Amino acid sequence: ALWLVTFMVAKLSFKVPNEWSFLLFIPMAALLCSIIQLGYWVYILKDVDYVFYHSLGLFAVLLLSLPFWRLLPVKEGVKQWIAFAWIPLVAALFYYPLGVYALLAAGLTTLQTLFNSPDPSRPPLKGEENKSPFKGDLEGLKASTLRGGLVGSFLLVFTLWLVPLLETSGTTVMRPDQPWLYGFRKFELDELRDYALEIPFYIALITPLFFPFIKMIRTKKLWLSQGIMLVVAGAMLYCLSVRDFKDYNFHAELRMQRGVEECRWNDVLREAGIVKGPVTREMVMFRDIALINRGEFCSKRYMYNNESILPVTVSDSIHIRICDQAGDLVYYNFGETVFAIRRAIERCMHYGYSYYTMRMLTQCAIVNGEKDNARKYLRLLSKTTFQKKWAKEMQRFVDDEKLLLTDDHFRMPLKLYNEGSELVGTDDKYVELTIMNKWMYNITEDPEAQEVALGCAMIMRDKNCFWSQVQQFYNINPGKYFPIHVQEAMLFGVYELKMEGINLSFVKFDQRVVDRYQAFFERLNQYSKQGMNEKQIGAALRPEFGDTYMWDYCVLREVQTN
Repeated sequence: ALWLVTFMVAKLSFKVPNEWSFLLFIPMAALLCSIIQLGYWVYILKDVDYVFYHSLGLFAVLLLSLPFWRLLPVKEGVKQWIAFAWIPLVAALFYYPLGVYALLAAGLTTLQTLFNSPDPSRPPLKGEENKSPFKGDLEGLKASTLRGGLVGSFLLVFTLWLVPLLETSGTTVMRPDQPWLYGFRKFELDELRDYALEIPFYIALITPLFFPFIKMIRTKKLWLSQGIMLVVAGAMLYCLSVRDFKDYNFHAELRMQRGVEECRWNDVLREAGIVKGPVTREMVMFRDIALINRGEFCSKRYMYNNESILPVTVSDSIHIRICDQAGDLVYYNFGETVFAIRRAIERCMHYGYSYYTMRMLTQCAIVNGEKDNARKYLRLLSKTTFQKKWAKEMQRFVDDEKLLLTDDHFRMPLKLYNEGSELVGTDDKYVELTIMNKWMYNITEDPEAQEVALGCAMIMRDKNCFWSQVQQFYNINPGKYFPIHVQEAMLFGVYELKMEGINLSFVKFDQRVVDRYQAFFERLNQYSKQGMNEKQIGAALRPEFGDTYMWDYCVLREVQTN
C-alpha cells in the first residue's frame, strides 16, 4: 500500500504521462529486491526497521519535493525564491530522521525549480495568448531557467557539503567518518562488507533523480513505450529472481519457527518431512520440539532426516548458530526459562526490544510464576496495534494458572520446567548441546519428561546415561513396550556394540523391530563384502533403513549438534 501511494505521489509531482508511468516502479522494485536478498544477514542486521525505513524514506523524498510553491498566490519570482530556500531547509530539517533521503529530497527540489516556469508545449490559458512563450519568444523562459538552474545547483552543492558535516558534528548517533551516508544501508561487520547487497539502495536513490525528465519524452508511437515497458518489466523480474535468496533451509527454518511459536506441530513435522538434503540443526530442534509435544520423540525421530549441515558461514569469523536465530524459543520449549530469558535479553541489547522478545519474556514469566513481570509485559503489549489480541489471550493464563496444564503454549514447557534440574553456567553459544547434556542426566518420574531424557541420552550416544534412562523408563512403565527407536538402540548396543552386563530378558521387543534389525546387518555385511566404502554403503542402505537408529548411528558417525 505504501509503495502504491508512493507511485501516485511521484506521478502527481512530476506529471508523468500514463504511457511512461511504469518507470516509477523501478525504485520500488529495488526496495523489494533489498528485502528478498537478505538471507542469513537478517540475523546480523541491527536495524529493526529495515523493511520499512527505506520505503518510508522514498515516500518522504517524493512528498517533500512536491512543488508546493507553485500553488502559492504570489508572483513567479517569489515562488522561485521560496523553492530556492526550500533546498537547504529540507535537508537541514530532515537529515537526522531521513539521512541520505533528505539529501535526495534537496536534489529533487532543485530539479523541480528547473520546471518552475510554464510548460511551453501546453496550449495557452485564457489571458496568456499574448504572453511569452506562447508567441514563440522563448528567450525569457530560457534565461529564467538558466538562472534558476545555476542558483539551484549552487545551493544544492552547498547544501550537500555543509548540512551533513554540521549534523554529524552535533550527535554521536551518526558516524563522523561517513557524514554523507547516514541512513544508507551498509552491509558491514568487522572487516566484512558485502557491496552486492547495497546495489538495490543505490538504484532506489538514483532513479528518482530522472523522474522530472520523464515527461519530456514525446512520442506518438505507442508500441515504443509498450516495448520499453516490457523490457523494463523483464529486467525487474530477472533481477528479483537473481537476487532472491533461494536457500530452501532458510525459508523452511522460518516456516518451522512460526509453526513452533503457534504450536502447529503437524505443520512443523510436515515441513520436516518434505525437506530435501541435509538440514540445519535449528530445523532438527524445531522438529524434535514438535515430536515431544506429540509424544513421539523416541518413536518417530529417526523417521526424519538427521543429516545436518555445518553452521552457516557469513564470513570466516561469523557463523550463524541456533543461539543467533531462535535460541530463546528452543530453550523455552525445553523448559529452560532462565536461559530463554538470557537469550531474549541479549537480543534486546543488540537489536532493541521488539514484540517477539516481549512475548518470549511474557511466556517465561508465566511459566516461572512471576505474575508481576508477566502483567508488566502484557500491559506494554496491550498498548501496541498488532499485539493487543495476543496480550488479551495471555492475560487469562496469568489470572488462572490451571489453564497452563492444557494449553499447548505452556503444557510441555511447564512440565519440563518442573521436572528438570536447574541449568546453571553458560552455554558457550551451543544451545542444542547444552540441552542434550542436561536432559540425558536428568532423572524424573514423569513419563513424558522421562521420554525426553531417554531420547536425549539416545541422541548423545552415551552408554551409561542411555541404560540408566532405559531402566528408569521400565520402572515408570512396567509391562509397556519401549518406543521403537529405543528398542533398536538396545539391540544395537547389546549385539553390535557388545555392551557387557546388560540383561534384556525383561524387555518385550516388537518382532518387526527385531526383523528389521537383523535385515539391516545382513544387508550391511553383504555390501561390505562387495567392496563398498562407508559412504556407498550408507547410500545403498538409506532407502530401506534410513528411518532406523542403526542407520543413523552407522552412517552419521559423529553426534552433530550446534
